Amino acid sequence: MFLILLVGAVLLTSAEGVTQTRTDVQGRWFAIDNIKGGKAVTAVIQGTTGPAEQGERLNKGDSIRTRSKGGRADLVTNDRRTIIKLGENTDLRVEQASKKGSTWFMRVYLSQGQISISESKGSGDSKFTVETRTLTAAPRGTEFGITVDLSGKTGVATRQGSVVTEAEGQEKVVKAGFQNLTLPGEAPSEPIRLKNDKSLKDLSLSVVTDDEKLQKLRVKGKVGDPINLLSIGDELQEVSRNGQFDVTVPLVSPEQKVESIVTTPLGDRASRKLWSQTCTSLYDVGDKEVRVQKRVSEPGYGLNRTNWNTDFAISPNQPFQRFWVKVVSEGISSSDIAVYLKYKDSSPQKFLAQRDLDSPEVKYVVAIPASKEKPFQVNVRIGDLLLFGKSYIVSASGCSDNFDQ
Repeated sequence: MFLILLVGAVLLTSAEGVTQTRTDVQGRWFAIDNIKGGKAVTAVIQGTTGPAEQGERLNKGDSIRTRSKGGRADLVTNDRRTIIKLGENTDLRVEQASKKGSTWFMRVYLSQGQISISESKGSGDSKFTVETRTLTAAPRGTEFGITVDLSGKTGVATRQGSVVTEAEGQEKVVKAGFQNLTLPGEAPSEPIRLKNDKSLKDLSLSVVTDDEKLQKLRVKGKVGDPINLLSIGDELQEVSRNGQFDVTVPLVSPEQKVESIVTTPLGDRASRKLWSQTCTSLYDVGDKEVRVQKRVSEPGYGLNRTNWNTDFAISPNQPFQRFWVKVVSEGISSSDIAVYLKYKDSSPQKFLAQRDLDSPEVKYVVAIPASKEKPFQVNVRIGDLLLFGKSYIVSASGCSDNFDQ
């Protein structure tokens, strides 16, 4: 019995020693801090995805993602020597957080977006690196920033200290007050002075119709400095080595506004409204209301008429470029809605519900006049035997483009 206890004690001591060694090797982590944007920031921790929470720890293999609508967060090492500030539309994963001997090794992988990093000196050695699919950046006690667009094009800008950028077996040192750019498959460019140019140039805006008769906003132009990130319509965009871009954004509702955001590697931003709509509510020809509430009637027989049709009048003095129909209902799906533009001298032109927003209760249909002839009514048809008894609220508006160049 004594021998068994002795062996068990030795095994336990050995296991504790392994645990202590493992903790010593992998005992470095990042804490999530300063979360902004609520659900726009998510984290994957030990394989589980959820909204990021203040103070949560990211270890090797964990990741964090920010999206549009103001999603931002910081990552801070537990000795606060390294702070990473994440901009919008950013994906970052922790690749290494460990100590070997007296040196801490911290490595993260930035697949897209923008981060700015500050490192402060402290006791002991520390080696921190950032990897993208294009290069590796190794700071030397510094403050710097990185941008990565959808193609992997990577920009580095240094505010203090210096950063060693390496790609394709070649290194370039980016000193304080300088920046450089690296494209996939190429060596880093020669560093140049910081530009801090957040402008958009040669901007061209137009509304186009695709093969499926869906309208989209087309934005063409040039980013003043291709090292910067460009977001349009809340989405990160790809920009060429010369800064050229050509982007189309779907039109999804009458309330929609499209803006551009240019972000530098150091996190400076410039926003610009590009497009919006001026909309006028249309009145129902029957009750003279702009919002009509209905419950789908049963099919009509003989003199009994259905309430499946709702007509909205269009003023002949307003040259609308499109008409939006909004249906609010939990029981009505997009496929149940048909919209017609009525013309005095021709057959009605039909449109089907084409888009759903994030909310399952709200459906939009966009109707586009097909000719110079002006429609006089927007007809909304919702009803069949299967929809009997389902309620909804319907409204319509006529809209025209506002190009804010």
